[in-house]
Amino acid sequence: MTIPHKFHHLTADVTRGSILETIHSGHAVEFTLDQGVIRQYGDPDFVTTMRSSAKPLQALPLVLLDGAEILNLSDEELAICCASHPGTPRHSALAASVLALSGFLPDDLICGPVGENGSPLRHGCSGNHSALLLGAKLLNADLVGYELPDHPIEKYVADLIQEFSAANDMQIATDGCGVPTFGMTLAEMARSFAKITESDQKWSRIPYVMGRYPELIGGENWPDVRVMQVTQGRIIGKTGAEGLICFGMSGQGKGIAIKTIDGNPRALGPFSIQVLLNAGWITETEASDERLAGVVVPKLKDSRGVIVANITAKGIQEII
Repeated sequence: MTIPHKFHHLTADVTRGSILETIHSGHAVEFTLDQGVIRQYGDPDFVTTMRSSAKPLQALPLVLLDGAEILNLSDEELAICCASHPGTPRHSALAASVLALSGFLPDDLICGPVGENGSPLRHGCSGNHSALLLGAKLLNADLVGYELPDHPIEKYVADLIQEFSAANDMQIATDGCGVPTFGMTLAEMARSFAKITESDQKWSRIPYVMGRYPELIGGENWPDVRVMQVTQGRIIGKTGAEGLICFGMSGQGKGIAIKTIDGNPRALGPFSIQVLLNAGWITETEASDERLAGVVVPKLKDSRGVIVANITAKGIQEII
């Protein structure tokens, strides 16, 4: 008889009234560049895709390639290149500003338009795609086909992500917006965020602009945005689809990756605060900040907007 392996997962309860309705489980790993994996919940070797958590890494060409310095990108423009933004006029205008430097037109963005008769600039990934196009221009590559894995900018980005993550077997798939996404372990993802937040590097401007303008990086109540606001950029974070979030400690070379096992993002907030507290990355005072109230215990509402359920992290649970 084979004895199944035991993991200590993160768990979060969904409670509707007095009824325990659902239990979400998650994996998490903390990584430092000098020690490797120093804390884990569940399986640090769990393989998944980075999805939009890769966006800060996909923006690296704009600070590393020859000629990048003469682009004179503003901090806000560089921040939108790392974003999964909600498509407000401010977000769209910044994406348009980055895109204009490449010479491409909004209708050429393969992420496509948002809403009826909408513009591709309103798509949450428009800043990310504009950054890839601008990187392609710096490489003197054809802008058409920038989304293909064998395009020079995508190959350059993939090599950088492999270097930052030290992934042993990085796999390539297609993200929801049409560009490549990257499959690797959670420990490797955490390493990539530790690397991008290493102190005094040529790419250090990326975590700086994320922490300075967290409202550009995602939706107003997303856990990555709220954590960056409360910590004033000391911690930077980026969510990805299918229940993923990655954090880095600015200037410290430390990274964390968290994944809900069922891919549902609604438990990411409670998981994030629990892991950050346990790691000593945030204080109890910061965790109690009113801006994090909906992150620590998300509220579920009915069709009238009335709160009918809560999601609460419950610590670790041994699961066989």
